[in-house]
Amino acid sequence: MKSPTPPVKRREHRSRSALAETRELAQASEPIQTPEPIQTPTQEQSPTPESVPAPTPDSIDQSSHCRWDAILDAWTIISPGRGKRPIEFVTRREHKSGQVCPFCPGNESMTPDPVLKLANPDYCGSPDQVGEAFVKSPWRVRVVPNRFPAIQNLEPRESRDASAAAGSPFLEAMLGDDSDAPATESAPQLLRSKLLQRRPIRGGHEVVIETPQHEQSFSDYSWPHIEQVFRCLRDRLRYWNSIKDVQYVSLFKNCGPDAGASLVHPHSQILAMDSVPPNVARAVSRMRQHRAKTGCCLQCDLIREEFRDGRRIVLADSEMVAYCPYASRIPMQLRVTPRNHEGCLADISDERIDYVGRWLQRAISLLEASGGEVSYNVVFNVRPAKLDDASEAFHWSIDLFPRISKIAGFEWGTGMMINPVSPEDAAEAYCQSFRGNAAATPART
Repeated sequence: MKSPTPPVKRREHRSRSALAETRELAQASEPIQTPEPIQTPTQEQSPTPESVPAPTPDSIDQSSHCRWDAILDAWTIISPGRGKRPIEFVTRREHKSGQVCPFCPGNESMTPDPVLKLANPDYCGSPDQVGEAFVKSPWRVRVVPNRFPAIQNLEPRESRDASAAAGSPFLEAMLGDDSDAPATESAPQLLRSKLLQRRPIRGGHEVVIETPQHEQSFSDYSWPHIEQVFRCLRDRLRYWNSIKDVQYVSLFKNCGPDAGASLVHPHSQILAMDSVPPNVARAVSRMRQHRAKTGCCLQCDLIREEFRDGRRIVLADSEMVAYCPYASRIPMQLRVTPRNHEGCLADISDERIDYVGRWLQRAISLLEASGGEVSYNVVFNVRPAKLDDASEAFHWSIDLFPRISKIAGFEWGTGMMINPVSPEDAAEAYCQSFRGNAAATPART
């Protein structure tokens, strides 16, 4: 991380009960129930939350310390003294002009044929009509194959059959539950030597063009528009989950050059893979172990702990919560997840998908209000496609984080992240943005 400017004096934290009270949305149809005590997982080689002394509000502001991520089984250094106040982490996105955008209406020939297209109900039907691109475009959302895919395209084959639905030998082998499982086509079996291994990787890479308008934020979409975008993401997730050789589907959004976006036009991406990424397999393993030892979902237990503490809760109602994770690996990280257990994002019903989309819109609005036109990423944490999750250990979530810091030598050399903004300060900054933001809050209509 870059050397900081002299630290600034931080505001005092309010009481935990006051924070929790002010961060509860007015639309909550049910009061928060006091959670039952939970059991903490014990690991021979992994620390337990009890082994990490809970820092007081004063010590959080003044001293560096390590925090343990119970899902990833990883430590993060929280070092508030190294960074500036959250609101001062502002880098503006640059907008290039004079270039032809392949995602704009009229340039459809610059992209492959869409695999999914939703019509624009506001289309005026007249090409010479003066108006915004949104009105002149016959489509509202398009999903197209990526012209520059990150992995080799996997030709659609038969949908998963009973044997595929029963579980993935490759995933089970990664989780350590079936070390004798036969090698699959995805397993690293093509060897040049025992130490220099390689294998092909296949899948699919798609782009979700979210709007006809070239420069429009997700926070500006109408609610029917948000529902259409989320419906596309869910339906494509369902499709790729049904393909026999697909093991994992990554959904993500890069906004701004510092977040990895090469085009300004609003879009999300879908990347289906024939293997499960190691970090995902590790998280699944941790969730399974916790479920087996405690009978509870790890994410559900973490949410209950967050409500007990109260300082990192940003928004909440009876169904959803947005909070800054206790061991956030990235400054200003915000996590949106259901308060009640939900295992698979692909199973969200049509009646509820708009509500989840509005929650993501609220989170992005808070991020933008806190940091201006800062680059940011949105990452969907979804269940592996062929995971046999009979115990319902997995719990989906969405992580958002602005790109306001750089990975430097220490992080590359150790694999351990330094977060210069404590999650408590991040949550307070978001809460101030919420109180000062007049945008509509997520609520059923």
